[in-house]
Amino acid sequence: MSAAETAAAPSERATNLRANTAIVALLADAGRPMSIAEVHATWSAEPATPERLLAMRKRLMYLTYENRLQTHGTGDSRTWSASRRNVPAAPETDVQPRVAEPRSINVLLGDYKPLPGPVLRPGALDYQRIQSVGYRC
Repeated sequence: MSAAETAAAPSERATNLRANTAIVALLADAGRPMSIAEVHATWSAEPATPERLLAMRKRLMYLTYENRLQTHGTGDSRTWSASRRNVPAAPETDVQPRVAEPRSINVLLGDYKPLPGPVLRPGALDYQRIQSVGYRC
């Protein structure tokens, strides 16, 4: 494969990300728990072989581990549904981006004096008067 073909081909990670997002969206649109066979039949046009169902189970378990799906039941009766946190919420319309305040002090102009620091208890800076002997901590 040439460098141009490699650069043009989507990466395996991007392909898996799109597939995972599509499966989560499929289960969210279904609105009910679905078995592995139902998910595979809806998502893929290929026939369901044991190897493909095993790969689908692995993908669904990964999405469950990421809390993107919820699982119900055990064994062959296990079903999956979209996690509640993946259901899109109503978009917020009045959200303002956080912007840093403009600088309020120009140090080069004028006579700037910082505010005095906090009042320290007597003896708080005594450690500065003691010479270090070079021992490791």
